[in-house]
Amino acid sequence: MVADAGLEWHELNGICYGFDRVPLALNFDSANSTCEGYNGALVSAPNYEVHTFITSLMEPGTDYWANLKLISLRKEYLWPDGTSPDSGMWYPNEPNLYEERVRYSSATGFKDHPTNPVHLLADIHALVMKSFICQRNAVRIGEIGIGKEISHSSAAHYVEITNISTKSRLQCAKTCLQTFKCGLIGYLSSSFECLMLQWSADNVSLSVDPGFRFHTIERDCSIS
Repeated sequence: MVADAGLEWHELNGICYGFDRVPLALNFDSANSTCEGYNGALVSAPNYEVHTFITSLMEPGTDYWANLKLISLRKEYLWPDGTSPDSGMWYPNEPNLYEERVRYSSATGFKDHPTNPVHLLADIHALVMKSFICQRNAVRIGEIGIGKEISHSSAAHYVEITNISTKSRLQCAKTCLQTFKCGLIGYLSSSFECLMLQWSADNVSLSVDPGFRFHTIERDCSIS
């Protein structure tokens, strides 16, 4: 668990989930904009593993926005990846398809579950004020070698995507993961060059300036 700027971060399968512990009540658009400020978005739970993980960390009695949107023509709510929540993630008699957005609501707010603290999904108007959970990709720099011609197994299957200028190795790693989704960076500190590489099925021989230092992209929630 890592805390920063009011959010408490927890990691699952390479995704960081930041819980508003203030709590700060915001409407849907404001909550999503806040998450974008953390290089992320409002929380999605496309499977039971994620659903169970995030609901286990929710505060009893607090409602949280879920990144679901009503698709009127299909008469269902979808996550950003196009999947829909399992029926067991919803409260009984939900959704009613009247509202555009959805929150994770504490069961104590429903007459059918007066004391059960479990959070389940229920639709709601987007302008209502709720707490929120952000999610973003996790990133950490883990050094694997020094430049020259990389032939060892760690870099044998990587090819160059692009070469840009960044102010630090950390910024290079963030840009790589968040923009190009590559798996390896090379950073030349003398000229601030950031070399981004992606996996290739072919065994390639990467020839670069010997001053480059190469780093894998690994998981960590302490980097925003």
